[in-house]
Amino acid sequence: MLDIEAIHREYEQHCAEGGVYPFELVVASHPNHAVELRDWHEERILDLFLEYERECAGDPSVSLESFAARFPWAEAGLIATGEADAALRSMSSMFGIGHGSVLAGREAGAVMLDPFAPELPPGGRPERYQIRRELGHGRYGCVFEAWDTQLRRPVALKLMNPASVAHEELRDRFLQEAQVASQLDHPCAPAVYDLGVTPTGVPYFALQLVKGESFASWLSLRRPRVAGADLQTAIDVLACVAELVHYAQTAKKVDHRDLKPSNVMVARNGETYVVDWGLARLWGRVDETTPDLSGLGTGVAMSDRRMRSIVDGPGALRTREGVPVGTLRYVAPERVGGQLEVDGALADVYSLGAILYEVLAGRPPYSGLRLGGTQEALLQHIAAHPPEHLEVAAPGRDLELVAIAQRAMEREPARRYASVGAFGGELRRWLAQRMASASPGPTRAAGAPAVEQLGGRDSYASRLTSVLALGVAFALGLWMGRLLG
Repeated sequence: MLDIEAIHREYEQHCAEGGVYPFELVVASHPNHAVELRDWHEERILDLFLEYERECAGDPSVSLESFAARFPWAEAGLIATGEADAALRSMSSMFGIGHGSVLAGREAGAVMLDPFAPELPPGGRPERYQIRRELGHGRYGCVFEAWDTQLRRPVALKLMNPASVAHEELRDRFLQEAQVASQLDHPCAPAVYDLGVTPTGVPYFALQLVKGESFASWLSLRRPRVAGADLQTAIDVLACVAELVHYAQTAKKVDHRDLKPSNVMVARNGETYVVDWGLARLWGRVDETTPDLSGLGTGVAMSDRRMRSIVDGPGALRTREGVPVGTLRYVAPERVGGQLEVDGALADVYSLGAILYEVLAGRPPYSGLRLGGTQEALLQHIAAHPPEHLEVAAPGRDLELVAIAQRAMEREPARRYASVGAFGGELRRWLAQRMASASPGPTRAAGAPAVEQLGGRDSYASRLTSVLALGVAFALGLWMGRLLG
């Protein structure tokens, strides 16, 4: 029986004595116990956060940052836990639900109360979903892990912030996200199960729960340098994202417009998913009528048939124009400059290039700028200046990947890859070349077992089964690159 506690204690000791290294390297050494190791790691961070809260109660001047600095191996996790704690307190105030803090939820078994219960009279609550815990939140809504009591399966349940419901455009965007996501019949798109409103009129939709971590979190565990087998895994993740976005653009006429590492999920089984289509643009939709949800009744989820009639019917939404959208460090400069009429597909190419930039440089484009601390100053700088060239920001990195990223991030949209598919084809060709040159023997690097764990549909282990398979992969990569480029 593997002693999880002893392994983690040894990891903490090594970090204290010889410098911090990613905990994922420990996980990679024991792939059959990955879940138990990660759970124990999270519990240790929560233990330390409890210690911080107690210390802070006696001395309010103690900051989380100064406390976390004492535990370098847990520093990033403690800061993230503090942010989650603040989010839970905010959501408790916003929705009137839950336990109000990370530690209170932990003591209660990390099971939140049904968010609709405080708002409804006795007997009026929808029984289908039981909220378990918060997964994340934004300004306009929150995502929970929930249990579907009818189909008896876990789901991700996204609710709109009640304070935003009265804002017509925000409500339209929320409903549009559910509509867009429901139409993406692709392995990298989480399935949407239903759409509805609470008895108080708050829209929500349920979708496939992805067990894993965001690509942002995955990258942070491997900083400052993603290398070796981890680099191939990262490129594979980006190629999967490109394939879904290309499918959305060509088959569904949808641009994502907010591609960034936190909107990509890397599941524990190795699958890659793209989430959060709230800023998506639907090409050529001219009817801005909001879908009529009144026929759903009070707190009743929409059936797949009813949802499809809204998605395909005359009430389909169109993204409104007029403001730059996206996350500044990943958004194309023409959008920052207000040129929203430029091809959105090429803006998504830029965003994917910016993510590749972060993979190679260990930080996003435009990181570390000190421009007076205002968003307006950052907007003006991005609109006028390119980020630091990758050959400077990431010296010694693979020159082919550097060239791919730099071309995707060209200031002139016409000089970028002609499509997201062409960008993805270049990444697949790079992977095929690396596989073709790889030795078939067991020469994995220290962190390589993580690739087997994250391999999933595109597992490198399965691709290396024979020399013939390598040859086919290499030939296909070259053919795809020529076809799409």
